[in-house]
Amino acid sequence: MHWRSNLVRFLFSSRVLSNPFRSSSMDRLANTKSPYILQHKNNPVEWYPWGNEAFDRAKSLNRPIFLSVGYSTCHWCHVMERESFENQEVADILNANFVSIKVDREERPDVDKLYMSFIQALNGGGGGWPMSSWITVEYHIRALNGGGGGWPMSVFLTPNLAPITGGTYFPPENKWNQMGFKSILRFISQKWKEDPEHIKSSASEVLKAISSKTVSSQSGDPPTVEVCFMATYQKLKASFDEENGGFGDAPKFPKPVDLSFLLHFAQSQAKKRPEEAKEAIRMLTKTLHAVYHGGIHDHVGKGFHRYSVDAGWHVPHFEKMAYDQGQLLSIFSDVALLTGDDICKRAARDIVEYLDENLSQNDGGFWSAEDADSHEVKGAQHKKEGAFCVWEEEEVKKVLHGEMVRRFHSPLRHRHSLLRYQEGGKCTRLYGRGI
Repeated sequence: MHWRSNLVRFLFSSRVLSNPFRSSSMDRLANTKSPYILQHKNNPVEWYPWGNEAFDRAKSLNRPIFLSVGYSTCHWCHVMERESFENQEVADILNANFVSIKVDREERPDVDKLYMSFIQALNGGGGGWPMSSWITVEYHIRALNGGGGGWPMSVFLTPNLAPITGGTYFPPENKWNQMGFKSILRFISQKWKEDPEHIKSSASEVLKAISSKTVSSQSGDPPTVEVCFMATYQKLKASFDEENGGFGDAPKFPKPVDLSFLLHFAQSQAKKRPEEAKEAIRMLTKTLHAVYHGGIHDHVGKGFHRYSVDAGWHVPHFEKMAYDQGQLLSIFSDVALLTGDDICKRAARDIVEYLDENLSQNDGGFWSAEDADSHEVKGAQHKKEGAFCVWEEEEVKKVLHGEMVRRFHSPLRHRHSLLRYQEGGKCTRLYGRGI
């Protein structure tokens, strides 16, 4: 069903019981079970959970809603909290001009999916962080090239929950040739005060524009399954990275669904299109081998990180998601069973051991993820992205000796521009091939 129709149904079904006696952000968020929302209960921003209390306040004050969606292990969610939501100046702007709602996408996937569909539709789909934009029919400021969506997701809504505009991460100040979060808040607040009805009308026009783009302009019968099948194969082949494996450029995701398609394509087309089937297997195995050997694979702690920030699978975005492990386990296992590939066997075993050792709960369940941010040293007050997964150069020399030090540093010299992580002298904890 089209997402716009879902919005209409959603607006009529989103009424929930509210507590009239809650008076502070801490009180309003204190009873949640969401670890992500609990991380924000002490912010100076007057957060509301998704529900009647927030909706009614926005309507009574005739204020736009600022909706912030994220999850507990999201690095850039932590960054935006530290830079903006813990900042008193930002909080003052939000508290005086908006009703701010905080949502955990893992707790409310329905809210997340609805407004992420809106963000992706506005920006043409695909892509990821960093991307920020402010869009209405009259005003259109695209901050960075690219499109799509990611987290944290930042969406501005009318009091009736119609989306006005949105983006993902916004830095607090103007930088990177884009408006900072404070500038965006002031801009939207000013426009709303000048003519709220025009903003509401613009939101309606955006909905109409998006709706018209989703309607196919082609006439006649839809394409056959065979046509779709081959078109998907050709698209993957055209975007295949011959040097590094995978598809497209940085940031690079393993995309198990694409890999699974290639496997099924090869199996089904082996007799009918043997050359294409062989090519599908080549792209598939090259990608899986590159992912296994790369820094996206935690060679020490086991399991696979979310994605690589470079095209060569070297520097990971350090969070690890249970659902990523499950999808990768599926494709590595399938390829190992069908081809006997030893690397895929090792990768499948690695994932199972990681899930058992790190994400398994004592009561039989699984933890959903490991955080991208961690303490750099025992007793540290603040977390940093990937701190647990990096070594100082001197630490490497203390652990390794002689030839092993040379072998460890060889890829460092070869790809030094990618191997430095944040501060000088730090690097991801294993570099893969040949180590």
